[in-house]
Amino acid sequence: MRGRAGLVLVAALAATLAVVPTAGAQTAHSSIVGGTRIAVTSVPWQVYVAVGSNLACGGSVLDARHVLTAAHCVVPEGRATPRPASDLTVWAGYDNLTAATAPAGSRQVGVTALRVHPYYEERSKADDVAVLTLGSALTFGPRVQPIALAPVGSAPAPGAALGFSGFGTQREGALPNGLLYGATLGAISDVQCRTAAVPNSTASIQCVAPGPSAPCFADSGGPLTAGGVQVGVASYAPPTGCGRGPSGFADLTVPEVRAFIDGSATPPAAPRQSTPTLLYALNAPVVGSPITCAPGTWANAAALGYTFLNEVTGAPLQAGPAPSYTPPDAARGAMVSCIVTASSAGGTSTAWSGVSAAVQADVVPPKAVLRSVRCRKRRCTVKLAAADPNSQGALKVRVTAERRVRTRCGKRKRPCSKTRSRSLEVVHGAGTSYRATSKKLKRGKTRIRVRVVDAGGNRRKPDLTRRIRIR
Repeated sequence: MRGRAGLVLVAALAATLAVVPTAGAQTAHSSIVGGTRIAVTSVPWQVYVAVGSNLACGGSVLDARHVLTAAHCVVPEGRATPRPASDLTVWAGYDNLTAATAPAGSRQVGVTALRVHPYYEERSKADDVAVLTLGSALTFGPRVQPIALAPVGSAPAPGAALGFSGFGTQREGALPNGLLYGATLGAISDVQCRTAAVPNSTASIQCVAPGPSAPCFADSGGPLTAGGVQVGVASYAPPTGCGRGPSGFADLTVPEVRAFIDGSATPPAAPRQSTPTLLYALNAPVVGSPITCAPGTWANAAALGYTFLNEVTGAPLQAGPAPSYTPPDAARGAMVSCIVTASSAGGTSTAWSGVSAAVQADVVPPKAVLRSVRCRKRRCTVKLAAADPNSQGALKVRVTAERRVRTRCGKRKRPCSKTRSRSLEVVHGAGTSYRATSKKLKRGKTRIRVRVVDAGGNRRKPDLTRRIRIR
């Protein structure tokens, strides 16, 4: 974080070198950074980036002439253009910045040029990466080595253990002590990170779980690793303080970020949302009544996916291309939200809806009115209106023609009467209107019966009936 007022929603992790953060700044919690002092030989790609006279960040060695760091380390807060490259100095091969003498194999190198991701956004920390070009080549040895970047599409799975290192502060309100620390962090999904991520940054962010270890002041730009390759660049801490929520790293495994690092001035863009995701449902939703997710307006989106989540248990209820979810009886008590994923060549962005009230059982029966029954030459047409005042679910409308016939019943075949029924073809018209038709009904007395059942299994009682004579 910077030593002045923190950002809204997220807080950068750069730190002042000469002063304790001022009142009103985002500050670290005393028990959350939790790093262990390490030697740079265990993370020889780690560098320290001095920014001007009073800012500091971390970084990683890409090759002998290039270092990867965070964009917010080189773009002053509130400005659109980066600071001069000459303001930056890279310290490579150090694990104690306050030592009286520089260790053998270490270097302090000036920066002659820098590139900032063209889609970097200060507020959300989307695409928070920058590449520094050094004035002279680094010499590789035990204390200085480049690190490979993880392949595109190989983001760590939620729960994966990740390595992190940096020169950041270890105690709330204190300055960094100049020593290098390492910690093990845990990857989490975009959904688990939603309290600390802005939707249009999700494609380029890898989140880590809150816990006893977390990045903090002066850790920005530092490398997040998995299996010896770099997967992220330290970007932000939650506004409540370091480790008091998920922390964000620029995700190096997405095309939008990787193409820039590899040299593209116009990397493929992940989808961006301009209007929010909304959830449409009854208040409260009932069993059998669809809950619909409106994804909002997206640019660059080639495909959309929908996940309906039970916010009570955290379990997914339905996932796939369908934007509607119809809760079964087993979903009673679930409070439902919708997660939209929008994908393109640049990556996958995630957005979230609000949360519904708890799903309830539907105990309200549908309503129905029999409008008319007209028959001509043994062909009948039945018109009715039916609706469910407590559900958006589909109604089941069954229309039958019933007549009594004389027959023989039982083993002894004694004379008796039975009801024979024949189903009519039912078509749902506009709104609440339904039409049922039949062909060549038997002549004689007939009773038309209309049965209406809603999506929750409630039946309109009594059935609608009308007696007619087929001539």
